[in-house]
Amino acid sequence: NENARDPLLLAAWVLGPLVFFSLNQSKLPQYVLPLMPALALAAARTLSREGAAAAWKAYVLAAVPLGLALATVTWWLPSSIPVTPSEQAAIPFTARMLAAALLVSAALVALAARRGSLPLAAAGYSLATLALPFASGPLLRAVGDDRSAYTLATLIPDRASVVAVAAYPPSLPFYLRRPVLLATPHARELTSNYIADYADHYRTVPGSPLLPAEAWRERLARCVDPTVFVTRAGDRDTRAALEHLPLLFADGHYAAYGPCAAPAPAVNSAFPIPHSPLGSGEGGG
Repeated sequence: NENARDPLLLAAWVLGPLVFFSLNQSKLPQYVLPLMPALALAAARTLSREGAAAAWKAYVLAAVPLGLALATVTWWLPSSIPVTPSEQAAIPFTARMLAAALLVSAALVALAARRGSLPLAAAGYSLATLALPFASGPLLRAVGDDRSAYTLATLIPDRASVVAVAAYPPSLPFYLRRPVLLATPHARELTSNYIADYADHYRTVPGSPLLPAEAWRERLARCVDPTVFVTRAGDRDTRAALEHLPLLFADGHYAAYGPCAAPAPAVNSAFPIPHSPLGSGEGGG
């Protein structure tokens, strides 16, 4: 169609959501994923209209230095970066795989431009993207193990309540299959600007998991039911208040204590508890 405005449609498809979610401070990967078809269509449009030599020099000039940098990542990557040992061990493999994909991709694109082969150009441009999930698999698994609350969830007793103190492992309710209470002054631990803006209102909703910031201290003192308390690993004050409880879990992000035990009922020594329904056995009548 002569009146079709493909560039305008694709630009609006990509830029509209990017601007919206950037202003909303919610530019999460799952929100950006629907933009990928627009980028793929734009790339296919450019190749079909301009041929195999479209932007090949710019691509090669970008892909080759990046590939070489990834190939030598073990030489220049700082040893003090804040990653777990499993993540550190997975980085070299992922970097070398992506480096190889980028260098081969650059070679294919340059060869396609020289021969004028559109299928070869498409294969060259797409090679690095196709290799990404395979190359990054070990690293993503290591990152997932570090970010996931699965291990923590397996250590929490089935019948124990869970109170998060100014901390909120996002996947913990999923693995526990039950809500997690959150004691917080602002609810920003939930990473939702909307909930944070209306936190005081949501606290008043019956059954709300949002508790006042200091509500956990009362639950700790009374312990009406067994409760596990989760807090940030670096929150020294909270951890000091919980240190009399068993330490269930600790890593670089969170620490969990409990479950707490209900205090024993007070006994008035002036009225001793009899050993039998008939009394202590002393005296008679």
